[in-house]
Formats: sequence, C-alpha cells, structure tokens
Amino acid sequence: MNEPRPERAKNAATALIDRRMLEQSLRVPWKQLSAAVDQIVEWRAFSLWVRAIADTEGSLPRVVCEAIKKRCPGYLEARSGGPVGKLWTELLAWSERTVFAQAVRGGWIEAAHYYSGTDPRSEPVWQHWERFTAAWAITKPERYPSFAEWWTEAQHTDAEVEGPLVEHAIESAAYSYWAVLVLMTNGDQPALREHIEQRCPAFFTRNFLPAGSDDAAVDRFREALEADLIGSGPRLDEARSAARSHLRLLRVAAYFAVCKEQARLTPAAPIPAFEAWLQQADNFVIAP
Repeated sequence: MNEPRPERAKNAATALIDRRMLEQSLRVPWKQLSAAVDQIVEWRAFSLWVRAIADTEGSLPRVVCEAIKKRCPGYLEARSGGPVGKLWTELLAWSERTVFAQAVRGGWIEAAHYYSGTDPRSEPVWQHWERFTAAWAITKPERYPSFAEWWTEAQHTDAEVEGPLVEHAIESAAYSYWAVLVLMTNGDQPALREHIEQRCPAFFTRNFLPAGSDDAAVDRFREALEADLIGSGPRLDEARSAARSHLRLLRVAAYFAVCKEQARLTPAAPIPAFEAWLQQADNFVIAP
C-alpha cells in the first residue's frame, strides 16, 4: 500500500531538517558540540526545576534565588520584575546570550538545540518535571529539593546503556567504514583481509571481500562487518541503536561520505591506518 501523501511530506521535511542540522553541526568539532549539548540538557533541567517550584509557590523561595544567583551572576539583580511563571524561559534566553554565545556566533546553536532534543536524557527531564508538578499541585513538599538533587534524580534511568558498549559499537561501525575505503582505493586486499581477521576471526567463514566498484556488495560487506564486530545480545543491540544517533558516529559517517567521494575521484590514493583515519574523522569540520 502506498504511503499517504501527508506522511511522505512529513518524512521529506524531517529528512531536510536532519540534513540541515548535520551540515550545521559540521562547523564545530563533535566533542565541542557534545559538550554544548550536555550543557543545554542541564540548563533545560535547571529551568524546569525553577519552573516547578515557582509555579507551586507563586514566588521564588530562597533555595531557588540562591541557585539562580550562583548559576547566573547578576541576573536577578538586573531583572526588572514580571511574573515568575515566565522566569524559566528567561533563564534559557539568558544562557543563550552568555553561556552559548560562541555557538550563536559560530552558527551552530540550532544544531546544539536539535541534538539536545534527540538526546536520550532529554525526555526523562520533561517527565521528571511533569511528575513533580502534578504531585506538588496536590501537596506542597515540606522541603524543595536542591537542583543538584533534582538533576541527579532526573538523569536516573534503568534503561541507560553503558558508555563502553556504545563506544565499542561506534568504533566497530567506524572500522567498517574504513575497511570500505581501503577496498575502494584498490588497497592491499590480502593485508586488509588479515587486518579484519585479527579483529573478527570468523568473519570470512561467512563473508568475502567484494570488488570495490560493486556498491551493493560493498554496502552488504560493511553492514556484515559492523554486525560481526559489535556482536549480538540485548545490551549490544541497544548499544548499536544508541551509537547510530551518537554525535561521534554521525561525524564519522559524514567524514566517510567525503572520503568516499574522494576515493571515487582518486581510487589509487592511500588510506591511512585505521587509528589515524579515526582521529581524522574525530577532528573533521567544514567551514561555513
């Protein structure tokens, strides 16, 4: 059955946004972007903590004022008043003018907000705010939690995948991209086969090295190599899923696309060793 036209349009629009945000994100090293995403998620949590308490009290208790003064020096003193219900959005605007000024000037603030929204910690922060707002509307607490307590609890999730597993999945995918580039540039195939066998001894019992010019076979080869390197199991499957949206792997894939195009133009150009290539991918940026 054909997909309804509105859904096709929605998918096309989503793909366009994804592409625009990726292009914008390439203006800054991924680690710097990742640090900004971490900060934005925390700032959003802080603003929602302020919102939850301010909406419950209709004013700013001492615990909130002290936290704002510490995080936003001079902000409360300069504030000209206004309803406390709007304070949480004002704090986010203040953070963008000060904390994230470099991202604004660099033209990648939209990407930072976008990837903070897709970050797995983002939705639990909103859910945490909803739970506490609903509970406090019924019964005010004897003591409001500090932001540190609120933030620690908001981040807690039993479904979180361990960092080392995600890193393993990212490097496995990166290695499969690198192997494809070696194939495409007519590299030393016996050496590549030996290199792969050292990492994944049983791989060639079920797979083979395709011709670098056979795009379909190369894609199947890369996917099979990635899957074998990562392994299988519930936690590894979760790690692989988490890796696909990780900023590092998005950057590796973008760098691979550039290298792949270069390889088509200059098929004899050598590809550096995997560790060196991965470092190049980590440092890859495109000037706006």
